[in-house]
Amino acid sequence: MAFNILESGEGDAILFLPGSFSTTSAWAGVWNELPEGYRLLSVNLPGYGGANDPRIGSDSHMDRLTDWLHALLNKISEPVHLVGHSFGGQIALAAMLKGRANVRSLTTFEANPVFVLPNGDPFPWIDDVRAIAPRLAQAHRLKGPDAAGIVIDYWTSEGSFAAMPDRVRDFCNEGVPTNLRDWDSAMSFAPMTRAFRNMNLPATLTWGSRASDPIAESCRAIAQEWPHCATRIVEGADHFLISTHPEACASITLERVSSSEGR
Repeated sequence: MAFNILESGEGDAILFLPGSFSTTSAWAGVWNELPEGYRLLSVNLPGYGGANDPRIGSDSHMDRLTDWLHALLNKISEPVHLVGHSFGGQIALAAMLKGRANVRSLTTFEANPVFVLPNGDPFPWIDDVRAIAPRLAQAHRLKGPDAAGIVIDYWTSEGSFAAMPDRVRDFCNEGVPTNLRDWDSAMSFAPMTRAFRNMNLPATLTWGSRASDPIAESCRAIAQEWPHCATRIVEGADHFLISTHPEACASITLERVSSSEGR
C-alpha cells in the first residue's frame, strides 16, 4: 500500500491524521506552534486529496481503515505519538481498541465516535445522528450545491458551511461520495464504552467548549472508562479547533507527548 507522507523535522515521531473533507494542510497551524525536536508526519485520509481508498465495493467497514492505519504505522517503522482530528480521531480510537499498533500515546481533537454504545441508556441524540447520512445521500443524488453543509453545519453550527470560501465549499462537495463511505465506516464502529477499560495506552481526548453534544458526550463516556485517559476542553472552540485555536491544540499535544515520554 502506497502512502504520500508529509514530513518535517527530526526527533520523536508524531503522526497527525486530519478529518473528513480535509487534507494534511489542516495541521499547518498546529505544526507552526510546535517546537523543534520532533519528526512531524501526516497523510490524507483515504479518498481525500487523491489518497487511495482501501474500501472496495460495498465493504466500508471500519476494519478496512484500521488496517490502513496499521499499514501506515508499519511504513513509518518507528513508534509514534498519534494525533487525530474528527474522523481521523475516530479511526485512531478504533485502531487502538483493535490493538497491534506501535503507538506511544494518543491525542484526539473533536473525535466523533458517536456510534459507540453507552453502558446504560442510549444517547438521546443518536437518532438525529443516524439521519445525517440519508440526508447527505439524498442531497448528493439531487446534486444539491450545499450537500456537504449538512455534515459540516451539524458538527459546528448553522451557516458555517456557507461562510467558507468558494474553493473550500467546492472541495468539500467533491468529497461527498467519500464522506458517505466514512459514514458507513463510522456506523460499523459501535463498541460498548466498557470496551475501553482494558486500554493501557495514555490518551487525551479533546473537544471545544462549543462542541456538539454527540462529540462531547461520546468522548466523555469513553474517557470515563479508559485508564490513563485525560480530557481537555478548548474554550471558545468548535469542531474546527485545530485551525482556529492552533496554539492551544499544540500545547495539548505536547502535554500528552511529554508526559508519555517522561519529559
